Amino acid sequence: QSTIDLPVTVYETTSEPAAVRISNLNVFFEFQPGTVTVGEVYIFSNTGDKTYWKADGTLAFALPADAADLQVRGMEEGTDYTRTAEGITVITPVTPGEQAAQLVLTFSLPYSSKLDFVQPVLYPVDVANVLLPAVGVKLTGLQDEGAQDIQGTTYELFGAGGLNAQGSLVFKLRGKPNDSGAASTSADPIAIAVGSGALLAAAAAVGYWWYRRARPRADDATVPADREALLQAIADLDDAFDSDKVQERDYERRRARLKARLLKLMQDD
Repeated sequence: QSTIDLPVTVYETTSEPAAVRISNLNVFFEFQPGTVTVGEVYIFSNTGDKTYWKADGTLAFALPADAADLQVRGMEEGTDYTRTAEGITVITPVTPGEQAAQLVLTFSLPYSSKLDFVQPVLYPVDVANVLLPAVGVKLTGLQDEGAQDIQGTTYELFGAGGLNAQGSLVFKLRGKPNDSGAASTSADPIAIAVGSGALLAAAAAVGYWWYRRARPRADDATVPADREALLQAIADLDDAFDSDKVQERDYERRRARLKARLLKLMQDD
């Protein structure tokens, strides 16, 4: 064919987040001596007909008190997100539709034998879930959904139902962890979390954290800082994609970051 019909939908934008909500929030834990690593998977939906977007930061996230060692999956501080007094703000547009944007972050909190966990949420939450490894730590304050075996490891699933904007996910952890809660999986957390229910989404979160510990992803590589290196990185990425060495989702995300950095350099020049 000499021509191909490829319709493109272009949305108007709005700086008002009234139509933005967290359709699913999943929280998971990994215990170490003296600390606990907390992982959170946010899945956003936009019920309006305009893309939610603000140039100085679109999605804001508050962090619990004493949170440290923050990591944001596939994002670079200063380019994709910035620190705020409450937590971070992410430069991510939220287009109309379900599951329009996702974010995975991890941080650590002090833990010896108890923790009063308070996670503020700035947008309405449809469903919140907590996945706790069966290591002797008890959780109170949420509905117990029972134990689940995920790839040979037992986890306890808890549900919180819906939360209002400017509310908080609140529960308590008590007890010293033993050494029986190690988990390992190579599951793709985002693919499962977006396409499946609450349990699989929470399980995917655990899978993501252990997968990241064992194998850093290609899109977490440092973005080059000069123009020639950026152009070469884009060309190399295109070649890798054409050779089926990079998945389409990772390719598009990585290429968008490289192009954004290149455009900024050109504008500065």
